[in-house]
Amino acid sequence: MKVRQPYYYKQFKCTMSKCKDNCCRASWDIEVDEDAVNYYKASIYEDKLMNSIEDTEGYDCFKKKNGACVWLEKNGLCGMYGRFGEEYLANVCVQFPRFTEYFGDFKETGIGCACEEAVRIILESDINFKTEEIEEAYDVSDENCAEKINEKLKDFVFTLREELFKIFADGKMSSGRKLTIYLNVCSELQDVINSEEFLKEDVDYKNRIYDTIERVTFDVLHKASYKDDISAETEEILTAFFEVPDMEEEYEKAHTKLEKLISKKYHGKKIIKAFKESRNVIEKQKRADDYDKFIIYLIYRYFGKAVFDGDILLKAKFAVAMYICLRLFDIYYLEINNNVMTLEDRIEQIKMISRQFEYSEDNMEQLTEDFLFEEGFSRSAFRKILAVFY
Repeated sequence: MKVRQPYYYKQFKCTMSKCKDNCCRASWDIEVDEDAVNYYKASIYEDKLMNSIEDTEGYDCFKKKNGACVWLEKNGLCGMYGRFGEEYLANVCVQFPRFTEYFGDFKETGIGCACEEAVRIILESDINFKTEEIEEAYDVSDENCAEKINEKLKDFVFTLREELFKIFADGKMSSGRKLTIYLNVCSELQDVINSEEFLKEDVDYKNRIYDTIERVTFDVLHKASYKDDISAETEEILTAFFEVPDMEEEYEKAHTKLEKLISKKYHGKKIIKAFKESRNVIEKQKRADDYDKFIIYLIYRYFGKAVFDGDILLKAKFAVAMYICLRLFDIYYLEINNNVMTLEDRIEQIKMISRQFEYSEDNMEQLTEDFLFEEGFSRSAFRKILAVFY
């Protein structure tokens, strides 16, 4: 099987005890896969291993002690790994923060932003995103490998994704303009995908992709942008980011302080001033590329999933929402750090947002509903906010 991965994928190595926010201490439950459970039951250490597992809402998970995995030792290392060896680790412990997505005859892997070292690697990578492909043996009976994929839709989605990578590597445009292009292109091409002719006719849609990107890019770069009052849209989005089913403690504290700061100092039209001031500080400190690299990561990880649901517009909206979330927290971070945004600050910020949304199935479902039904998450609302960052 062909495996596609970012060029920086092999750079990742767990920093173990050096990690400032060990994933074994995170608030989430650490699920133990069926293969691991069966391995434990057949082991001479069965009693000790199985006694470390409990049922959590129908899933086998490692017990917690003082808010951390029961196997986490004081030195920040895994006691199971140290005492019994790597073969005893649950699959999630071996793979995290790596992710995998199957697309029929090939799969893609990457590293996720819920890990501080993964975020560091992504932010220090080249803005010109590249992937590499390797061959990997696989079992032909594997359900993931055998899943049928619509080849025409797959070619369409991945052709468009490659063009999106190029757009976000363009150092001459602001992230706000790039995201507006991304949003508008996906809005137009969504109609193409939804049309009855898309799957029926033997038509090459690649030129349609190129022409749409060229025309939309010209419009965004040359037509006047109107920076309207965005206070209502910002308030609605800020509220939605808070009213989610799962709330990470770190995120909840930061969001509460951000909400109070905006209410006290940047209410109403003053939010535009806050956005602009934070943008200027970020650009002076040469941290503006962080946005594009984060968005490229999101495109790589999520855009290909449109092969399964045919919805490219939702993928674009998710990237815009995460960008706006990041920009909102810029206001808070710069306020408490005397207008300084270090690499470590940015890593902490992205990791917090990633854990809050990407790694919560309930929160992702809630966002999807907001994208579909809430006016504050409409294309027009997003475009008004993005115009501030032109």
